Amino acid sequence: MSTIKKTLFTTDFSPCAQQALNHALFLAENYNTELHLVHVIQTHRNDMIEPMAQVANAEEVYKQLQKNAVSRLQDMVEGKGDAINIHCEALCGVNVVESIIEYITANDIDVVVLGTHGRQGINRFIMGSVAEKIVRIAPCSVLTVRCEEVAALENILIPIDFSEYSNKALRVAVDVASRYNAALHILHVIEKHSYPAIYKESVRRGKDWIHDAKARTKEEVERLLKEYSADGLTTKLHITEGHPSRDIITFTRENKVDLIIVATHGLRGLNYLLMGSVAEKVVRFADCPVITVKSKSIIQYLEEQTKQQTA
Repeated sequence: MSTIKKTLFTTDFSPCAQQALNHALFLAENYNTELHLVHVIQTHRNDMIEPMAQVANAEEVYKQLQKNAVSRLQDMVEGKGDAINIHCEALCGVNVVESIIEYITANDIDVVVLGTHGRQGINRFIMGSVAEKIVRIAPCSVLTVRCEEVAALENILIPIDFSEYSNKALRVAVDVASRYNAALHILHVIEKHSYPAIYKESVRRGKDWIHDAKARTKEEVERLLKEYSADGLTTKLHITEGHPSRDIITFTRENKVDLIIVATHGLRGLNYLLMGSVAEKVVRFADCPVITVKSKSIIQYLEEQTKQQTA
């Protein structure tokens, strides 16, 4: 995260927007990034039963809507983040998600911040929310924020499964927790029939493998924290037995977690439709903000860290 140069805040002007904007401003200030504020106006140009399709001067109407949207965006940041390089833009597009993804790609955005309404039920299953689609498709990290106000970020949670991306996401979490001056909680869920390589030897030994696995987990986390220079940071390891996404949500509610940072592999296709990824389930059900860290962001972060260490 320390290498991010451009932050995108996208809004539909809903009540959730202000909470998400506060986080976007914090990231922009603390990471010294550009801040892009974007609103997408859905045009319905291809829908002939849409009233706007029958309006002779539709393009002029859309231009006026864009002008009004930019004015609202500017009002949202007036008197805030005076030291931040801020860009406000209103886009017109048939598909909101596609328009945001195109903007991310065209402007080389490093992290997206947006509000989420946490849509559930049959409508979410059929359509998904804009936030979930952005989490799934965006090539960069995404911070999703619920409407509930958070006074301060005191406790940050990073679930870890010792996969390559998860270990590297821990490095990002150490950096974020340091900047927020927050305690970092590291959660490892021992899932039946899904064992990381670090304790497979314990599984083969027999009935006491859980005890050995917890010991190996503690050793590996301590090694990673030492490697990532977490000295001075308040950290606490938690180990549970169960199901990752369910246990992550339960932990956040029982321990007053203010922010979750989770790696995502960008699961796609039929398997995604049927079961979803752990990261997207966390985004859907978590009551607090969630940063999903994509592999691109992790790789960029590590490359920058390597350059600094060898300079």
